[in-house]
Amino acid sequence: MTRLLLRISIIILITIGSAFMLIDFILKQRFEHDFNKTPPTPVLVMAKLINEQFSELSTEQLPRETRRLAERMKASINLVHKDDPSFPKSLLGQIGDKPGDFWMHLKDHSIYLRLKDDYFLHFKRTGKRHSTSEFTIALVVLAMLLITFISASFLALPMVRRIEKLRLAAQRISRGELNARAEPSGPSDSIGDLARSFNHMAATNERLIESQRHLLEAVTHELRTPTARIRFGLELMLDASSEQEREKRLTDIDNDLTELDELVNELLLYHRFEDGKRTVDHQPVDVSEVMEGLVRRLAHLRQELKVELRIDESLPALSADARSFSRAMQNLLANAMKYASSRVIVEAKATSDQLVIDIMDDGPGIPENMREEIFLPFKRVDPSRSKSTGGVGLGLAIVKRIIDHHEAFIEIRDTPGGGANLHTRWPL
Repeated sequence: MTRLLLRISIIILITIGSAFMLIDFILKQRFEHDFNKTPPTPVLVMAKLINEQFSELSTEQLPRETRRLAERMKASINLVHKDDPSFPKSLLGQIGDKPGDFWMHLKDHSIYLRLKDDYFLHFKRTGKRHSTSEFTIALVVLAMLLITFISASFLALPMVRRIEKLRLAAQRISRGELNARAEPSGPSDSIGDLARSFNHMAATNERLIESQRHLLEAVTHELRTPTARIRFGLELMLDASSEQEREKRLTDIDNDLTELDELVNELLLYHRFEDGKRTVDHQPVDVSEVMEGLVRRLAHLRQELKVELRIDESLPALSADARSFSRAMQNLLANAMKYASSRVIVEAKATSDQLVIDIMDDGPGIPENMREEIFLPFKRVDPSRSKSTGGVGLGLAIVKRIIDHHEAFIEIRDTPGGGANLHTRWPL
């Protein structure tokens, strides 16, 4: 923090010093320009009188008259020729060509008056310039440094404190305190925006890490059931007394391996739709065509079930990722077909800015206290592992992630008959 204050103090001091130097340079240039362009009347009169006095003299008399003029005026006056080394050649382009013209030169605080035959009178500043003692200069410099440091502290300390809070929050997170947050105190400025962005990032990371932890725990639990059944099936197969019993055990093991394979595939798909890992490739999707294809593809799940499509003929195309949308609808339709008693109804209609799809079944429905949890990985209304109802437990979780990626909406409602209505709204 001290280093930051010193840096700010040095920057302020250099800025103030540079500003003073620039202002001094500009004022001097402006004063020199104005003085030489429109000199004061007394200066013009004096220059004219001196020029008239010297114009009547010969070249040999000029040095003597210069000394006499210096004695009378008690000033430092020298006679110089334009070819003298001491004469500033830059003045030749600035001073006039006629005798009597003059130019004030601020750099050495002097005035050059043109005489005849390229001679000039050089009027130099006399007397000691006002000098300041080294002690006074040191006091002024110290005072400026002190004032600058106090000003920098007044400006920087609130900012430093807020940055320090950010640093401490980052340290706490690095130690594993995922719920640590920075307090976005102070004005709504860049540091406040940084604190809010930091908190948003920390909350996102905490949610993702917690999600991964819960998912790992759930996956570990889900893997135990089929692996235990496989181990038990192998033991039974070894003890089988007939070839027919052995074939039955092998079939059961194969089914369990298929279930494991399905679980792995669903996990990979769920992971691909993880927050920030997949972009939506928008393209026109014919909802009617997708739903008709899904009904044909899933008919084998419940051949006795009646699936009714009620899709508006004037339904516009939906802008969505075709594969993701199809997968979401497949999971929702398959879920409805698993729990339906006799029929499933699929309705699709459009509003001014949304496409609404309802997939309704006449099954037992979903309790209200489970309508949020049902979209979490491995959460089931039916905790069984039966092939007809239990499933892998990731279908609706994948649907929720697809919905979120499309900035769409899903909720579970009741149907008039008591079943579940999987209600989704997609932006057009």
